[in-house]
Order: sequence, then structure tokens, then C-alpha cells
Amino acid sequence: REAASVCQQFVQVRLGSATQPDEIRAQPVVKRVGEWVIDGKIKGPEGPLLFACLLRQGAHWELLNFSLWAPQELNSA
Repeated sequence: REAASVCQQFVQVRLGSATQPDEIRAQPVVKRVGEWVIDGKIKGPEGPLLFACLLRQGAHWELLNFSLWAPQELNSA
């Protein structure tokens, strides 16, 4: 829960608003003690955005990687 909250703060800073995610989930990284992957979906200014954070838990949370992107629609054949 704490990891998801930390990631959400990075998303909000990047978007410049305190929007709540539509979806968010946090999972521990297998064989990497103290590391978590958090991902989800949030409403952006022009449509839905996906986000992902890789965090390490220690004395404080450390951001190892962060991504925020717009999903591309698939072209139908």
C-alpha cells in the first residue's frame, strides 16, 4: 500500500494534478528483496495514461525507474 502511494505521488507530480488512478496494483519483484513494481492507469489531460514505477524500500523509498505513457490504439486490418 505504501509503495502504491509513493508511485502515485510521482504520477501526480508528472501530471501536475492530484488525480486518483483508475487502476493501480503493487507487486514485489521476485528475487529482489525490498523492490516493488507498481503499475496502473490514470486519466490524463487528453485521455487515459498508463504508468509504472520500480521502487526500492529502505530507510526511505527510492525510485529506480518511472514510466508514463499513452497507450496506442491498434489499427484494425
